[in-house]
Amino acid sequence: MRGLRKFITTLPLLLASTIVQAGVIVNRAAQPGGAISKPTSGTTISPGQAFDFAYTDRNACHSGYSNFTVYLAAEEPTGDDVTSSGILTNSLFLFGNYFVSNFDLLPPLDPVQFPPPPTSLITPTLDGQDGKEVFFTVVERFSGCPPEGHTEYGLSTVPVEYN
Repeated sequence: MRGLRKFITTLPLLLASTIVQAGVIVNRAAQPGGAISKPTSGTTISPGQAFDFAYTDRNACHSGYSNFTVYLAAEEPTGDDVTSSGILTNSLFLFGNYFVSNFDLLPPLDPVQFPPPPTSLITPTLDGQDGKEVFFTVVERFSGCPPEGHTEYGLSTVPVEYN
């Protein structure tokens, strides 16, 4: 009886430890993200000028709202360039963080706290990049992913000419 009581009292601790360890094993590397339809590959962007922007989120974990961040990078980013917080480490410029609703019946988000993506962006002035290829990049946050509700990141990028 004493052995059974000890087993029953240590079982919750054992299960909690297993669940925590299982969470550590889950691969949170960046995976393919949504689709950047504007700008297209090879588009020329110029400092101070607007260019069209359109991104269709992937919503890999089927959350109510999607959140993504838009960057310019000097080199084509890989999953290794996305931190565990979803920040692109090799970025030249951060355009912003945007939110979209994935389902029509959800209440609208406050556009000040959760800005929707714009239809165009303004090209920043980047020293030393004239005439070079840069990478227009979106890092999408996939929230509430199974099995335990963790967060993953999607990475999408297109090369553009900076001139």
